Amino acid sequence: MAPSAPIQPDVRLIAFYLPQFHPIPENDEWWGRGFTEWPGVAAARPLFRGHYQPHLPTDLGFYDLRLPEARVAQAELARQYGIHGFCYHYYWFSGRRILQRPLDEVLRSGEPDFPFCVCWANEPWSRRWDGTDSEVLIPQEHNLQIDHALILDLLPLFADPRYIKVDGKPLLIIYRIALLPDPQALFAAWREVAQQHGLPGLHICMTEAFGQADPFSHGCDASVQFPPHQLVTGPINDTVQDLSSGYSGSLYDYATAMLADIVTMPTDYPRYRCVMPGWDNTPRRGLGGNVFHGSTPELYELWLREAIAFTKRRLPTEQQLVFVNAWNEWGEGAHLEPDMRFGRQYLEAPRRALVGLSEWQTVMQGAKARLPDARADLETLEGYLRAFDTSLQYLSEKYLSLEEQKINWQSSFVSFSESVLAPLELQHKGSCNIERINQYTDGDLIWVHPAGHLQISGWSLIDGQDITADTESFLTLISKDSDEKFTARVLQRVPRLDVTEYYNLRKEEGFWSGIRSSARLDGVCPGRYALGIDTRIGSACLRTMSTKVIVVAPQ
Repeated sequence: MAPSAPIQPDVRLIAFYLPQFHPIPENDEWWGRGFTEWPGVAAARPLFRGHYQPHLPTDLGFYDLRLPEARVAQAELARQYGIHGFCYHYYWFSGRRILQRPLDEVLRSGEPDFPFCVCWANEPWSRRWDGTDSEVLIPQEHNLQIDHALILDLLPLFADPRYIKVDGKPLLIIYRIALLPDPQALFAAWREVAQQHGLPGLHICMTEAFGQADPFSHGCDASVQFPPHQLVTGPINDTVQDLSSGYSGSLYDYATAMLADIVTMPTDYPRYRCVMPGWDNTPRRGLGGNVFHGSTPELYELWLREAIAFTKRRLPTEQQLVFVNAWNEWGEGAHLEPDMRFGRQYLEAPRRALVGLSEWQTVMQGAKARLPDARADLETLEGYLRAFDTSLQYLSEKYLSLEEQKINWQSSFVSFSESVLAPLELQHKGSCNIERINQYTDGDLIWVHPAGHLQISGWSLIDGQDITADTESFLTLISKDSDEKFTARVLQRVPRLDVTEYYNLRKEEGFWSGIRSSARLDGVCPGRYALGIDTRIGSACLRTMSTKVIVVAPQ
């Protein structure tokens, strides 16, 4: 469930953003018509026991960034969970740009109304998309005259009121500072141009990638961490089971890498912390990919909390920035966008971390990672907490169930001849699965009493029909011993993405397949009844039947 309102923390959380998810002529030529990263993401497979692949998107789906509604949906989701803005990777090769359409349309349209900045991806474009480095597809020639022209391309971005600034200066990040022959002279020239156009200057940062650290020696104002670069941890290839033959990459432990970063000594220059929800570039590099194994939303939240606390202690308010790598690097297993395994849990983490709250699972994960010698005692404590949490959840569900009964106490079964469905054309179509009837969860024969309350949850699918939250549906009891039929309204249609995915349906065809309802059995005669779901579509009544049989027993 989405939070009720966006939060407005002091620390600005900025997520790196990949604009790769739309076709471009260059990728059509190099990889085939219509290429994006999505096919590689979906085709990824586990390479060892416990390896989480593939990562498949849920809420936003396999989007196309040419569509404005896709970009708006991303921004709305990010804002809800405390992300301040996106940092777009900016691909500029000696005056030639690629993957520029999403950002250009954001600039031109004014939508979404969401803060942004850019990181100049100033390295050559090579065949690293499929794991080979030997062939350069677009060279990146660096000299002072050529690189000076970049500032002219960036000025329209800097003038946009959504552009992220530090002390009034546009924030600009350079990915590979070591490739610039004279960065100090270049940045001095850029700052002069910025001031000529009415800006107070530029806030230029370098990423701590490829062994670079001290920003002042390059003429930068600060550095930005860029994990997994410079994470200190050793490979764990020998500790996993069933590792694929021919695997040549490196496996690392996410928790160990996280702890190594947390205990890093402060620097004597401004450093913006950056954390990653995970890292796994095997969708791009296959058997040569690297994996940080064992990431969980709780460990990620712990890392983010530490980065935020560090930032509040060390940096003035205007410079309190924390970065995340990344919002949507699906090909590298580094994404906050919801997926099928974790849903929105990685988005919930920053929301809690920014306001200084945590759930017990986060605290426990951190304690086990920090105190390996006390692991046995901590696991015992974790068992008690988990049991307590389960009990609370059970009681909460029972309370909600009772509240639902009170609210819908007037809902009851009526004779089919009296119902709104009686005059409609009846068609048997689709499938129905009832997962819970009252306290029962399995078995096809369910015994209830005529004074009781029938509570049902499950799902139904109607082939080729678009079912929405407001689609009118009814529980139907059909006597196996007479001609009697009874109906009661389904109180709630609920999203069931798992059903949609299992049947390989488009979201709009099955997303609202879930049902949740309760109704009194007043007036239903004792006997055996088949159970079905009737759905009103236009002038038709579409019926799906369950295998469950309701036995209304005399009192």
